[in-house]
Amino acid sequence: MRLRSHGFSRPVPLLNGEGNRVIKCVFLGLEPGEGGPPKPHAHAHDRVVVVLHGTLVLEIGGHPLEVKGREAAFILAGTPHSIWNRGEEGAEALILDLKKGFSEGSSGSQAKKKRDIHEKKERILELVFSFCDRYLDSEYRELCGRLVEKMSRKKEVPFLSGKPEVWAAGVIHALGSINLLFTPWFEPHVAAYEIAAFFGISHSSMNTRSRQIREMFGENRLEREFSTSTMATMSRLASNILNPTTPPEVIPHILSLMESRRRGWQDALAKAGWQREYSNVYQFLVYLVDSEPLIWRRIQVPGDYSFWDLHVAVQDAMGWLDCHLHMFSMPRPGGNGVAHIGIPDEDELSLDPNEEPYTELAGWEEKIADWFTPDNALASYEYDFGDGWIHGIELEGILPRDPDVFYPRCLDGSGACPPEDCGGIPGYYRMLRILADPSHPKRQGYIEWLGSDFDPLDFRPEEVEFDDPALRFFIAFST
Repeated sequence: MRLRSHGFSRPVPLLNGEGNRVIKCVFLGLEPGEGGPPKPHAHAHDRVVVVLHGTLVLEIGGHPLEVKGREAAFILAGTPHSIWNRGEEGAEALILDLKKGFSEGSSGSQAKKKRDIHEKKERILELVFSFCDRYLDSEYRELCGRLVEKMSRKKEVPFLSGKPEVWAAGVIHALGSINLLFTPWFEPHVAAYEIAAFFGISHSSMNTRSRQIREMFGENRLEREFSTSTMATMSRLASNILNPTTPPEVIPHILSLMESRRRGWQDALAKAGWQREYSNVYQFLVYLVDSEPLIWRRIQVPGDYSFWDLHVAVQDAMGWLDCHLHMFSMPRPGGNGVAHIGIPDEDELSLDPNEEPYTELAGWEEKIADWFTPDNALASYEYDFGDGWIHGIELEGILPRDPDVFYPRCLDGSGACPPEDCGGIPGYYRMLRILADPSHPKRQGYIEWLGSDFDPLDFRPEEVEFDDPALRFFIAFST
């Protein structure tokens, strides 16, 4: 700082109890009319100006602030500022430079933490609101905003670490889980994979963050504070029926209301194509080839499924985002060569004139019951022809349908789904080795991508959510 001749500016060491300097200080004296610099400048770190005597005027970010004796002003890093004495005799101040040695819990570090919380919160809200405005409604927008705000007030703010996109998806998924957002006969409705795809993250990362939020507040508390009006009405009707003080003559009316709503759901369910006529279910073991330890799922699907429907079930059970091409390969019934089933490309022909033209059958036209039998039980499923994720598909049994069970369902499994576009099996295990090495220069980049709590062994079959394959087909081919 440049001063006129009568003022003074000298460094003053601030010591701790052991005599060590912990904060850089400057003791400043200004006569009337003195100050500086003439053009406000900024520092790369926070500062505190404590006026000891007289009154000083601080120009902070273009705004004048009058600070009297025994008052202080905090100046954020990067904010242009200057200090002036506009007429007081012998004005003195102490300037504390918070760049070095400012201990945790002090005003400087607290201010930085608050700033970090505010910036992260605003980014998460921006992401959440963009999704709600596009796919949901104003009620979900308000609920999501309240939940993010509630997390920001916790003593240990959880979203300070991890990607904002993962937190935004986790917030929407957590609220959707308690409000039947993923149920197609509810309004609004979105599929879980659409949330993950919107934010460009893996299904498993979203599920992990959603589970963390639900465990943070508890399912019951979330339901009390963050239910939509529709869910609150249904809960109230159900509790009235179970309440012994409810007058008996009122219960038939409540049951009538719930039955009419149930019929409405069933009508919508039938229109969506979820009520299917089939007598058998097919149980498959699905595993990622060359994964070690093995990443696998055991699923049951309706017996009238097509290969497109099975593709959607495999995607959802594994945790993929379904943003790349896929193809099944399996022996033709009767042993007449190998067939390829997926999304046919009419322009794709064999380059070898001695070979038959390459053909790929349309998955939505081929029924699994026409191909999978106890004697023809194996197939391969490739997802993302760039990364080349090869899955083994093994028919374990054809079972009678349980009328009390909703299919498809995931019975068991192990291992988290690898992130999309990480380079296939070689790239995935290279990434895991880097994550396990704290000294690796690329480790932080992967943590920011996946989140600090990514667990390659984490999988919970009860958290798998299956989408309507007809809806997925419409989304894939309607544009």
